[in-house]
Amino acid sequence: MTSSVRSLAQNLLLSAASSIAFLLLIEVVARLVEQPRAEAHGLPGVADWAEWDGEFYTIAGGPRPGDQNRDGIRDRPHAIAKPAGVRRVFCLGDSTTYGQHLLPEQAWPQRLQELLDARSWGVEVFNVALPGWSARQERIAYRHICRKYGPDQVLLAICLNDIPDMQNNLARPPPLLAWAFSHSALVRRVVDPEARHIQGVRELFGNEETPRVREGYRRLYEEIRALRDDAQADGASLALIVLPFRLQLAPDAPPPRPQAALAAFCAAEGIPLLDLLPAFRRAGAGAFVDDDHPTASGAEIVATEVLGNGLVAVESEDDALEASASLPELIRTLTRPEPRAKLRALHALALRGPSAADAVPALRALLEEPGPQFRAAAARALGQIGPPPATAAAAALARRLDDPDADVRHRAEEALHAIHPAPDHCLGELTRILETPAASGREEAARIVGEMGPEARGAVEALVVTLRDERVAVREEAVSALGQIGPDAAAAAPALLARIHDPDLRWRVVDALGALGPGASAAVPALAAALEDESGDVRRLAARALGRIGPAARSAAPRLVNALGDRRDDVRLAAARALPRVDADPKLARPALEKLLHGPNDAVRKAAAAALRRLSPRSTVASDD
Repeated sequence: MTSSVRSLAQNLLLSAASSIAFLLLIEVVARLVEQPRAEAHGLPGVADWAEWDGEFYTIAGGPRPGDQNRDGIRDRPHAIAKPAGVRRVFCLGDSTTYGQHLLPEQAWPQRLQELLDARSWGVEVFNVALPGWSARQERIAYRHICRKYGPDQVLLAICLNDIPDMQNNLARPPPLLAWAFSHSALVRRVVDPEARHIQGVRELFGNEETPRVREGYRRLYEEIRALRDDAQADGASLALIVLPFRLQLAPDAPPPRPQAALAAFCAAEGIPLLDLLPAFRRAGAGAFVDDDHPTASGAEIVATEVLGNGLVAVESEDDALEASASLPELIRTLTRPEPRAKLRALHALALRGPSAADAVPALRALLEEPGPQFRAAAARALGQIGPPPATAAAAALARRLDDPDADVRHRAEEALHAIHPAPDHCLGELTRILETPAASGREEAARIVGEMGPEARGAVEALVVTLRDERVAVREEAVSALGQIGPDAAAAAPALLARIHDPDLRWRVVDALGALGPGASAAVPALAAALEDESGDVRRLAARALGRIGPAARSAAPRLVNALGDRRDDVRLAAARALPRVDADPKLARPALEKLLHGPNDAVRKAAAAALRRLSPRSTVASDD
């Protein structure tokens, strides 16, 4: 090789090395400034490329563990067979329907169910939505999920980003780009899906429709027509709900061109449409969490408008029955053979709440009725009556947690939550269900036991048995219940530790072991190792768990010190709080804690300062969380 060629090769290598070093530097800076992304939910249309089934994709990880039902959606379980006299309404949508940033019960379909329950006995609402879905995924979800339940009505909730997102969600990216997006803060910053998300919506308000906008509308209309045809083939109807963007509430907001276009389309196709922009304008920007996701009050607006505009029909006879019938008449009606009259009476009794206390014996007897709709309605009425009268039915309700009908199990669980019985009223029935491997109600029974907290210590052995259930949801609830019982469940520590590497249970097991306190000291090595888990939530919970175990976890102090350098604020915060509780060596912990005093996060700085004070010789270890 000549000297000139050698020199050229060296220059090229130096240039490449310099470029790589520069990119690495930018990547480090990008990671430092990047806000930690939620690990349970990806960014719309980009971060969720991982799980596809043909044209149907689901969010990686789906809803938060424990929120989803067997269909993988954030809804309660539903029986496949539709009860006689019940109309089923399916709410299809994306993150705005799913209830992003909200508790499951705050999502608008769940609130719609509660509003309907207060007015009618015969409507069952389903929330079939996931973040990032477009109309294509919603149509496929109808075929995969809704159709088997016997739909009567479909409410398709359209968010304005559904129009430009059609192209994004139907174009699967190259695997290399998807991998790079997941692993590089620099790539995430360059791709910037959130900015693309908003820009795509802004294009809809332009004076001239771009080819991209026209194509978005064309694809959306195509999907709506196909969904309408599918629903009609099943004997169901379709209606559209259009949710606005927050930018439309500003004083200088552009004309609502997207709403006008959708209204014209629906009028031409004969599809009912509810435009929610006027209602959100009355409420103001406070009805939004961000650009497009409603707050809890915003979700309430959606549910109220859907019901108030007659999009979902309700029975009107029940109100007259409630106003005119005496309590003895309603109780007598429960013994009549006519199913419709009996169900109306059950609904009327539920509306009367505590004043229907005299009906408790009759309602308890109806929990044994052959028809599941009567058992479900009786359970609901008992929950509305509440304690102390309905406490007498606690054992009978607990038995219904193992009912073959999913709706009965759901209503019985709701009633027990409302009654909140003491363990001596029903723990025996709950334990029997937990100890029965084939019991269908193990999941619900574990949740009720967990709600009883330390008073349910008598169910610990049964919960350990339940940890071996083949169903993931059952194991999840058993782990959570042991954690809620707390130190009194310390005997379950070995069984929990044996499940710590179960990918479906890992974060729950870590959290539950911490809740057992010093009784879980044998788990310290595994919890210390979990401080390096790929999941930030597992790392955070591991740090907190070690702190809750206390001085028995002192051997984990070096790894807790390392966790003070974690890229996530919440992990650093948990580690700083844990160090004084495990009685860490001040000489080991002080340098890293002092470094945090100059960090950007106020909560972390305060926790580090508190830890330094508590680790000094003149102070004692605090027990706050």
